[in-house]
Amino acid sequence: VATRWYLTRHLSQLFEGSSLSVPVPVRLHPAVDVRPNHRDVLSVLKMLQTAEKPVLVLGSQVVSDCFEESETLRLVKALETLRIPTFCAGMARGLLGGREAETDLVFRHRRGAALAKADLVILAGAVFDFRLQYGFSIPNRTPTVVINRSREQACMNRQPSKVCVCDPGAFLIRLAEEAEILLKRQKQEESCLSFSFSRSDSAWMAELKAAEEGRDREIYSVGLAVPSEKEKGKTTAADSKSSAAAGGTGHSEKMGEVGKPKSKSTETESKFVHPIKVAMEVNARL
Repeated sequence: VATRWYLTRHLSQLFEGSSLSVPVPVRLHPAVDVRPNHRDVLSVLKMLQTAEKPVLVLGSQVVSDCFEESETLRLVKALETLRIPTFCAGMARGLLGGREAETDLVFRHRRGAALAKADLVILAGAVFDFRLQYGFSIPNRTPTVVINRSREQACMNRQPSKVCVCDPGAFLIRLAEEAEILLKRQKQEESCLSFSFSRSDSAWMAELKAAEEGRDREIYSVGLAVPSEKEKGKTTAADSKSSAAAGGTGHSEKMGEVGKPKSKSTETESKFVHPIKVAMEVNARL
């Protein structure tokens, strides 16, 4: 009875006045124009022209407007046109998915080392949070461009060199379009200062590929060191045969100090290699 009384009293206070037809003022936030600014696009394009070691970090906002396959393909085509080494995070993972072997733009490992060596870092939909060590993973001398729908999130934890408040996906598409227009214009004028899309053969791209392949080899070598279930079964069968051939000596080896046989869980723990231990060994080698 006391519990019912308490709940009824609490709900009555919570919904007090709900039956009254009194208009409640609703605060509407002003609509934000998420279309990219043409001046910002040209400014970032100029920074890309002079950069030799650019890095692009994609966040979830990049695919926030990709409701149809055609929009996603436009974004993928823009990334392939710009040819910037790319690290994906959040819902942007898998954006280049099956096309990764063709584009060869997506990198998974050594992101911190790449950001430390880069001479231009572009965050499209990403922020300076714990994943980027709150901005400390990027040297202060490195120019940074943050493309975000929110100015507050763009300037969080670190003040970027340039802030573009717009949709990151639409900005990258416009950036690729302006880059293509610039390239065609320079080809017609035969200008000595040309904007190069193909960074696939550059020293910077080769350095990132070498670091990626080195990390993959480290992971693969650790995986080879861990015995598979089939190898564990073969080892157990070989041990049982050798103990039987030795005339029961295997039984005495399994006896503990007090003359009691070891439990099965102890034997399993001695042969099982825990994945966390493997990860700790990998981190210790790095």
